Amino acid sequence: MKKQLFLLFILASAQSFIYAQDVKKPQPDSLIKAIPFGYGLHAGYLYTVGDKLQTPFQIRARLLSYAPSATEFTRAKKDITWGFIL
Repeated sequence: MKKQLFLLFILASAQSFIYAQDVKKPQPDSLIKAIPFGYGLHAGYLYTVGDKLQTPFQIRARLLSYAPSATEFTRAKKDITWGFIL
C-alpha cells in the first residue's frame, strides 16, 4: 500500500511540474503599451496594442471589457480624481 501511494505521489508531482512549465499567452489587456510624446503642454501618450496604433477610447473599451482590468481602471480613475482634489 505504501508503494502504491508513493508512486501516486510521484506521478501527481510530475504532472503538476509539467503543467507549471506550460507557456501561456498573455491576456489581451497586457499587450497595451503607452508611448509618451511631446513636451510641456503638448505632451501626451500614443497607445499600441500588438504594434497597432489605438485611440484612447479603444484602450478604455478594451480595459473595461476585462473584469480585473475594469476594477483597476475605475479605482485608478477615482484615485486620480481624489488626488487632484486633495
